[in-house]
Amino acid sequence: MAPMTVDKRNRQPKSGARHRAGWILCGPGKWLENGVVTVFEGRVLSVERLAESGRSGAMEDHGAGVIMPALVNAHTHLTLSALAGKVPYGNGFLGWIQSLMAARRVLYRDDAVEAAEAAVFRMAASGVGLVGEFGPYLPVAGIMADAGLGGTVWLEFFGNRKRLPSLPEAVGDITFSYAGHAPNTVNPDLLRHIKQRDAEEGLLYCLHLAESIEETVFLETGKGAWADFLRGLGMDFSGWKCWGKRPVELAAELGLLDEATLAVHLLQVTREDMATLAESRVNICLCPRSNANLHGRLPDIEGFLSAGMAPALGTDSLASCDSLSIFDEMHFVAERFTGLRPDQILAMGTINGARALGRQDLGRIEPGAAARLIYVELKAGSAEQAAERLVHEPNEQVTWLG
Repeated sequence: MAPMTVDKRNRQPKSGARHRAGWILCGPGKWLENGVVTVFEGRVLSVERLAESGRSGAMEDHGAGVIMPALVNAHTHLTLSALAGKVPYGNGFLGWIQSLMAARRVLYRDDAVEAAEAAVFRMAASGVGLVGEFGPYLPVAGIMADAGLGGTVWLEFFGNRKRLPSLPEAVGDITFSYAGHAPNTVNPDLLRHIKQRDAEEGLLYCLHLAESIEETVFLETGKGAWADFLRGLGMDFSGWKCWGKRPVELAAELGLLDEATLAVHLLQVTREDMATLAESRVNICLCPRSNANLHGRLPDIEGFLSAGMAPALGTDSLASCDSLSIFDEMHFVAERFTGLRPDQILAMGTINGARALGRQDLGRIEPGAAARLIYVELKAGSAEQAAERLVHEPNEQVTWLG
């Protein structure tokens, strides 16, 4: 499949450009009716009501819809895109892992690169402007930069590795960092070493955490189906000092949880785990559609919010859900978590993700913020109605502002 076209010129607004729309989503719960956003040299210069804007010059009127921050997909596996539709969901998480590994072994590199490119451009066309990419086995950073995306590419490590290679140089607005895959696949000493290396270099750390029941049983007992799986891969975990602890408890003990860490999934958590996560100020990313497909379970979004946390949203891979669209992820959340307000869900898809990826300049529209903006066509008589329609209705008409 040929990649969808995304004109890179549309990703960095022109100097002095003025954009008007029926509604401006400035931030969580912050709306401006009949507003104008002025950008200069890639930054938001002002956000004003049209009637109060005294600025002269050309203005592009986009219509009755919403100008909003670009969406953030805080957790992807773009290099698995060629496996879309090729890995069944119905055999449990371990069965899915085994099927995925078998499918990847017979995948041609050129096919994998082509599928990743198509997925990246399709994701950008859906309004995603910032991405947290995990565990690349292909050179996807250049593709992401070509699509105008920003974000972090985490190089993930498994097992008992002793040394870490040098990180690649940044590509456009894409930076690199180190990650440990998960507590059930990485020697705890290596997890701690990777975290320390990231901290020394001022980088964000990331790991999958408390994703599956298999992980929890393995860490608590050192036995079970996951132990058998690792032995089958030839991985020696006999020297790992991690037994008798739940995943979040272990991560805290290893010093992995702080404001410079992004923990992903968090399905197997207790109230005590949530308190630990909240106290550590760790960033969290939830992947509800993938979790439903692979685990038959949803994350406790309400619980995290009640604990004072700010969850970001990720899609995981096309091998575990049917799109990389954060609009699709927000629709899924809105349908299944009916107690959440639309603005809470919009925050998860924008500013929460930007902060989780260390980009305080994105996810909001206010003077000084980066002007990575999209326009969504819809009609709404109030800010509340606009928010409802963004999270509940298909949003296929997405335009990048230029």
